[in-house]
This record gives sequence, C-alpha cells and structure tokens, in this order.
Amino acid sequence: MPFAARVLSFFVCKPVAGTSYLVADFSVVCGGARWTAFLPVAIACTLVYPVGVPLLVLSLLIAYRKRLDEPDIQASLGFLYNAFHSGKRFFEVADMAVVRSDC
Repeated sequence: MPFAARVLSFFVCKPVAGTSYLVADFSVVCGGARWTAFLPVAIACTLVYPVGVPLLVLSLLIAYRKRLDEPDIQASLGFLYNAFHSGKRFFEVADMAVVRSDC
C-alpha cells in the first residue's frame, strides 16, 4: 500500500453498532485513546507528504518559471517538467495531486 494511502486510511472510520472503528484495523475505536495518540503523527504525515510535496513542487516551479529553460535549472528540476510541453509544465502538480487523492 502506498505511503499516502496508509496515512489517509487513518481517517477512514466506519460506524458499527453505534461505535466508529478504524477501517484499517477494527480493533481501534476512532476517537479512542489509541487512535487519539496517533492523531498528531497522522496529521503531520498528511501535511508533509500528500499535501506538502505537491505544494513544494508547485512553489519551485513558480519560483523558477521564467528560468526553466536554463541548463542549471534543468539539471536540478528538469525531472519535474521535461516530459511536458513548455505551456503545460505545471501539470506535474495536478498529476501529483490526483495520484495522492487516488490513494
């Protein structure tokens, strides 16, 4: 299972007989002590990976948008946009967001 999917699965709960259980592990009660203990880690991982990485890529592409054709920028960031036509380079961010949300 991809890391993003594992992190986001922490927030998927299903009510059973009036109590919500974590779908990934039905021995964990959502909102219970064990679930609440891991909540800060799950929130941090969600902000860093599924949200933070696409935002980092977007900020780098925006910051260097006028210099993307320069050799030094292509050497360091080219892997993010070389597969796209020059007018569609920011599609990588949208592509990453879709992949992250599909998990």
